[in-house]
Amino acid sequence: MEAISGSGAAGRFARSGARFVGFFEELREAFVERDDILEQIALALLGREHVLMTGPPGTAKSQLARAVLGRILDAKTGEPSLFARQFTENTVLTDLVGAIDFKTLMETGRSEHFTDDGIMGSVHAFLDEVFDGRDMLLRSTLNLLGERELKEGKRTTRGRVECSLMTTNRYLVEVLDESRESLLAFVDRIAFVGFVPKGFAHEESMRKVMRQSLGAAQPLRTYLTIQDVDVLQETVDLVRVPPEACDRLVEFLAIFEHEMAAAVRATPDFSPSRYLSTRTRVRAGKLLKSVALYRKLFRDPTRALEITLEDFEALRLVLLQSGPPKALVAQLAKEQDPREARQLKILQTERDVFERSLAKLDRTPLHEPAPTARTLDSAAWNGHSLDELLTGLQTAAPGDPSANALSRLILRRIIEQGLAAHSNSLASLEQTARLHDHVERKRGPVDPLAQWLRGRNLGLIESAIERASLGLEGLSEARRERGVLATLELLSPIVENLLVWAEDARRLCERTPHLTAARVTELFEISAGAVANRLHEALHTEIEGALSDAATRAELVDVAAPRLKSVLEALDAFGARTESIHPAFTVLLEGVARAALAPLTARALAPLARAPRDELIPTFDALWEALTAAHVARYLPLDDVLASALKCAVAQDKAFIQSARQRPAILSFGLEAYHELRKSMPRTPLCYVAIELCLRLDSAAILEFARAPGLDPFAARAGRLPADLRGDLWACDSARIALSVEFFEAWLARSLAAGAADSELFRLLGVLEQEEVGARVRLETELIQAVLPEVAPDGEKLRVRLGELFIAVRGAVQARSSKA
Repeated sequence: MEAISGSGAAGRFARSGARFVGFFEELREAFVERDDILEQIALALLGREHVLMTGPPGTAKSQLARAVLGRILDAKTGEPSLFARQFTENTVLTDLVGAIDFKTLMETGRSEHFTDDGIMGSVHAFLDEVFDGRDMLLRSTLNLLGERELKEGKRTTRGRVECSLMTTNRYLVEVLDESRESLLAFVDRIAFVGFVPKGFAHEESMRKVMRQSLGAAQPLRTYLTIQDVDVLQETVDLVRVPPEACDRLVEFLAIFEHEMAAAVRATPDFSPSRYLSTRTRVRAGKLLKSVALYRKLFRDPTRALEITLEDFEALRLVLLQSGPPKALVAQLAKEQDPREARQLKILQTERDVFERSLAKLDRTPLHEPAPTARTLDSAAWNGHSLDELLTGLQTAAPGDPSANALSRLILRRIIEQGLAAHSNSLASLEQTARLHDHVERKRGPVDPLAQWLRGRNLGLIESAIERASLGLEGLSEARRERGVLATLELLSPIVENLLVWAEDARRLCERTPHLTAARVTELFEISAGAVANRLHEALHTEIEGALSDAATRAELVDVAAPRLKSVLEALDAFGARTESIHPAFTVLLEGVARAALAPLTARALAPLARAPRDELIPTFDALWEALTAAHVARYLPLDDVLASALKCAVAQDKAFIQSARQRPAILSFGLEAYHELRKSMPRTPLCYVAIELCLRLDSAAILEFARAPGLDPFAARAGRLPADLRGDLWACDSARIALSVEFFEAWLARSLAAGAADSELFRLLGVLEQEEVGARVRLETELIQAVLPEVAPDGEKLRVRLGELFIAVRGAVQARSSKA
């Protein structure tokens, strides 16, 4: 509070706050039904964070971004400190950080940039159509914005950028569908994501927009300075966060995560917009300080600079994709555009989840008035019940010797009643938890009685988990004797006991705020992990046994697949029994099966290495059908499957190329010789094989390809292949094309040799044109470049080489014709 306690500082805060409020109130008048987005931007400015605005074209996202950042001026220069850039597929890092200092590069060999001209030299940034940039550029951009620094070897350049506004004309749900893992990590680094719909909730809003656009709309006149924002940011840093608020936030986020997981299970086509990572949790806590100041400025100037439980309502803007008014989301049934309807449905589901979670938040005040102190005579309380003793303790002031004596009496009474005895019953946990909650709220967390009761609760929990896990040690012998089905049979009562207890403990945590759900989860995961380890051992042994004799494709289909199917069906049945008790265990079972089956990928696809190149895809289809029928395919990582299959194809192409390089020099040329060469080489490039495999592995890719033909989805999946495998794909495909080019180059060289007939050159040109060699090489290199964009320069070199061959042949033909 010191920043606004002095008269000078108070005056600066009052002036800056008034300008900040006026600035955003004017924006609200100009941009109707954009309250959520504007509040997100205001909080981002206060918290030095970033905002992503998504939605269809024509919704004034860029106009809003310019209206905000273009009118925040530096008081020293009178101009905005703003870097703006529209992303395209060709945008590179230099476009963001500034041009390379060639003088330094030539003198020292080090790459350094003129960062003052780039994003690092400005306080604010506007990045338009960010998802049109390549993945590598997106990662670099987030590092620049998140770390506020550029690392170049041993040199680190600190940047000034505080807040950036990013836009995209695409729906976030569709962006995440393309590459959920990499882009979800990108979105997770952005504090606020807002959706700008194409419609309005009320007709008068559209009329107002029309009048503003076609009539004499008042221009925006209110300006803000960077120095105003600096004053408010310094004040945010001084907002007090009570320790109890941190605990409530942890509990609220746990509730929110649980409710979101339940929504995902209940709605098959629902995918959350945001990812609740540790980064997001911590950032949500920090942004509550910005919320507190924002609400002081806009709602209650008299409130203290301290987080309250009411501020938790604003976490919706942080944890969800926000934007449309609630009234517009409620009109979901009227939306005709299926893409817009899908986005609004996700927003509605997320809001419902947030409101349910908020309703479960413990609303007990974070602070309670100190009780009136009075002297207590502990001897007078000997005949009273525990509840009466605790009531008496409430009226004592901390540090009162009589209160300490009464605490010892309560502790002795608890021990006498047997609460210290080992028990895993929920009743014992509830009784001890209620006592602890009673004492800690009135006496504080350092009170000796509160500390003892806290330890007592944890002891009861650990004892309960140990008892729930009894019997695990005997599973190894059962697995060796009777296999995985016996293991599942023996695991069932152990797991069900563990899950019943965990559910009881979870409900207990909801009723007793002091009992941390994180600790219960940690202890449960330790025990569940022990169960998972035993199950993994059993599955691994079973899979090894099923595959030990299945060396051929027929044996995999006829022997191993049915055996694996029976095991996985038993695992599914086991998961179905436990899901009703604790759904999280089903996820754990899937993880166990996935880990146990992961080594199966290479073994299952081994027959591909022995299949002829032209039969690779049909062979893969038969193998994949068998694995799907055995319930195995859904557990295999698709990227690993694609990589394993392509490695088999690469090995065959490498063998062909090596053999072709070792053949003696070509002695005969002509159309038949060229056809023989083409018959000897693989019919299609490996990158085409990669596309065929992707279409078989990913049904979503088929739908997307049918809706909008293009190779971007395949390039995205190929981009996740190991770098050495990508290099092998290009090496094989380029060598295959080069063999044809080399054939014609050798033919030309012989045709130009002394004594060669003129007809030979004419025959060579005829074959080149008749076989459309130029068109085939161009199409194949373009396909390869679409799947492997990094090889574009090398593909261009191949086309140039063939083009030079055509020029040389035509030139020689014309020269011979003129002589004749």
